[in-house]
Amino acid sequence: LRGLAAVDASTAWVGGSKGSLYRTTDGGLTWRDVAPPQSAACDFRDLQAFGRDTALAMVAGEPARVYRTDDGGASWRIVLEDPRRGAFFDGLAFVGDVGVLFGDPLEAAFCLFTSRDAGRTWPPVPREQLPAPLAGEASFAASGTSVAATGQPGQERFWIATGGGARARVLRGDGGRWQAVD
Repeated sequence: LRGLAAVDASTAWVGGSKGSLYRTTDGGLTWRDVAPPQSAACDFRDLQAFGRDTALAMVAGEPARVYRTDDGGASWRIVLEDPRRGAFFDGLAFVGDVGVLFGDPLEAAFCLFTSRDAGRTWPPVPREQLPAPLAGEASFAASGTSVAATGQPGQERFWIATGGGARARVLRGDGGRWQAVD
């Protein structure tokens, strides 16, 4: 297991490799398998819970996608999928209904998607609005810990840690503007 999203003292979601996706509603005494159909090959590395019944489950590698449930995991729909070869999602973070999803660079550009509706839709951030990746630069997809969000709704700020190249950087998103700092 790698991903964890706790809603309150009773409800939490966990995800991991080989399609592992579970939900508890009794404080962890019992766990119910709520994995989407045909997701046995998925690696659910990051989760975001919006309440007892609503959650996002991010799959890191191929197929790089995000699932959403609004009924406690009884049904899921794919709300984001990057079909490009080599697509790899690293993490997501939200402030209220506003969030970002970051992925390793493809085609000489970072993969960054935003949502303003609690993960129902994910338009990509145009590459012209993002810093260019350095040679070998990527992020780290262990439980989505390389992506964080701060602030209040309407004043969101997003932080992304990178590495893997000659130097590590922090990407900061503030009001739709992105910059990189060594």
